[in-house]
Amino acid sequence: MIRLNLLPPEIKEDIRYAKKNEALYQLLIKIIAGFAIAATVIGVIGYIVYTNQEIAKDEKNVVEAQLASWKNTEGDARDFADRLNLVDKIQGEKLNWTLIFSELAASTPANVKLVSFDFTNNAKDRVSLTGFALSNADIGTFRQLLSGSKIFQYVDIESMTAATDPADSARKVLSFKITMNLNQVEAKK
Repeated sequence: MIRLNLLPPEIKEDIRYAKKNEALYQLLIKIIAGFAIAATVIGVIGYIVYTNQEIAKDEKNVVEAQLASWKNTEGDARDFADRLNLVDKIQGEKLNWTLIFSELAASTPANVKLVSFDFTNNAKDRVSLTGFALSNADIGTFRQLLSGSKIFQYVDIESMTAATDPADSARKVLSFKITMNLNQVEAKK
């Protein structure tokens, strides 16, 4: 079948321009729709990024606060560990005072009265005793009894001088000073 187009050439030209205009119009609508879709997609992505950025800032603030808290916790833990080490050290240096004073009391003769018990250095191993006794023999006995103890070592009489009894000013006594080492191992039992 043969098609004949009997339309005048001007009309044919108008129809051809109309078809081109329609195609351009459709292309323009597609381009505008594409730009609208692209703008919508970019807007949605921008909104998501902005929202996530705000969430990320909030999370960053939370993490920074937690990190600061952990730094404080770490400092507190170090401080606590130092304190525990100090307690262990003190316990390691802790002397059994009941044992020391029991041994001292057991070694003290009846005619000897003690006035002071003093550590003379930071290591707590050198001890000074001062007191009063009725005679030289009482001080010598006291020294021998202290020397026989496991807790006291290197017992020396440092000085003896005549004095009056603090309890009875009419009675003459001897004032003495004895120094000795404290056996740390035995004193900590």
